[in-house]
Amino acid sequence: MVGVSKKSVIKKELPKRSRAFSTRAKTGCKTCKVRHVKCDEGRPGCGKCFQTGRKCDGYAHCAPGPNPKSSAISSAIVSNSFSGITYQLPPTIPDFLSPSLSVSDREQHSFHFFHTQSAPQLGSCFGSKFWNHFVLQASHREPAVRHAVIALGSLHERFELEDKFISKVRGDTEENSFALRQYVRAINCLVQPSMSVNTNHTYKSANVALTACILFICFETLRGDHGSALAHIDGGVKIFSEMQVSGESSAISIEDLPEDHIPVSIFRILFSRLDTQASVLNSRARIIDGGSGSSLNSIPDQFLNVEQAREALESIWTFSGRNLLSCSMYNGVPLPLPTSEEAKILLLFRLESWNRAFELYSCTTNETNSIELLNPMEKSARNLLRMHKTMTQILVTTSTTYPIASNEPNELLWDKFRSEFESMVRWASEFIHMPPNIRREGREAASFTLDNEILQPLFLVATKCRHRSIRNKAILLLKQADRQEGLWNSLLSTRVAERVRDIEEAGLNERIEIVPESNRLRNITMKFDFDGYHGRRAWLAYRYPSRYESGEWIQLYEGDTPSETLSTPSRWTCSYIQS
Repeated sequence: MVGVSKKSVIKKELPKRSRAFSTRAKTGCKTCKVRHVKCDEGRPGCGKCFQTGRKCDGYAHCAPGPNPKSSAISSAIVSNSFSGITYQLPPTIPDFLSPSLSVSDREQHSFHFFHTQSAPQLGSCFGSKFWNHFVLQASHREPAVRHAVIALGSLHERFELEDKFISKVRGDTEENSFALRQYVRAINCLVQPSMSVNTNHTYKSANVALTACILFICFETLRGDHGSALAHIDGGVKIFSEMQVSGESSAISIEDLPEDHIPVSIFRILFSRLDTQASVLNSRARIIDGGSGSSLNSIPDQFLNVEQAREALESIWTFSGRNLLSCSMYNGVPLPLPTSEEAKILLLFRLESWNRAFELYSCTTNETNSIELLNPMEKSARNLLRMHKTMTQILVTTSTTYPIASNEPNELLWDKFRSEFESMVRWASEFIHMPPNIRREGREAASFTLDNEILQPLFLVATKCRHRSIRNKAILLLKQADRQEGLWNSLLSTRVAERVRDIEEAGLNERIEIVPESNRLRNITMKFDFDGYHGRRAWLAYRYPSRYESGEWIQLYEGDTPSETLSTPSRWTCSYIQS
């Protein structure tokens, strides 16, 4: 009887509890709502589920109604997770920040834009767990990442609303001031003593610093500050290298890491890509070691998916960047390496192995799934891999094929690759002209990504293919691309390629299909410059067949910027191309 009496008392109290918590239930996690218990709304998983050993199924949405205690609870959960206690991550990540973080409507809006637009674009056609999962998770937990995400989302939205001219978004507007304030707040969060990678050098602090660094690189690239973007690349690469030297990356066992930690392997891939970009466009030595020949022995007989194929190809590209890039078309003074010829033979062998494994994978999947039913994103990813494999093979084949002492590249070697150049143009055209309704599976076509996709391969064709019809197609595709791929800008790349074509083809009869060797430029070097009064421009340096060296600024003016002549050495030419 006593038990029944207590039960009846509880039933009488239930309506009051229901009324008291009706508002909370709208913002709590799905698990707590089903259990009809109070949710503390912790991120990334709620503390109530964590304490009871349940799986937190995430949040349907985030509406106003903050819980002042949830921030502290969430921090406690994160702290415990880094000490070896792990928790189950929610299967989906909410596209709004928790009200407990005391964010403004404007911050919510910019975060939502990053979640729904920036992250998918940055993930490219391959998809990326870093952008679509890890960064979003960290933004709910780490202030530095959160403010960096908000800053990038705000600037990216402005970039999309304008004409995608980087210099256009650098004005002193309220939108840019908001993005810049968020950017500064992110940096300030990183310089706190508890986050210093120089003093603590903990896995957590380095993880957060590297994540924020990648976001900073995106921000500065989109903002048009090329120098700061390169500085962030160098800084991030050095942090990563110091982690490896100190053994930090291998000192912690997998069991001691939280389930949402970002693996070191992901940072290696991301910073290797950025390191190579910076080396190509800034003529600086690469910092991340491309690895030894043994690191290229992981090519299977057949790839399982495009991501495995991509990682294997990037391993080859990174190795070639370390050993052969200084002898390629991008650097005017080749640096002799004792093992360059051996590396060249090894790389060509690996590229053939990669091609066999990739085409076998493609044939197998085509038999399983009709080519007409092939996922458009999968098809785009395959074409990109073929394009980059072909580009790498061409650069490796043409490197170190002339005496170092003479420093005289044989420009006729490029004529052997007519069919390869044609294939690269065809793949790029399919990538650019994919029907809008299926281009990104419901998403807008990417106009900004951190990865090299089509711009670098097209620039190679536009400057080194002397079959005029193929070159013109490549330049047209560059112009139509309207993209920013990491440090590569499509409009500036187009202008530089057009200038190279105009110099080499000046005075040629239209019936001449191939540019004569006597007209071909040597040692073409390009460097972007987005700073200063003149806005975006690129420095183009080259050498005439007569060994006469020259260089010029390829300028893109804004509509209200007056034309003016830059002061350059007398032996240099100076041209401006009005956009």
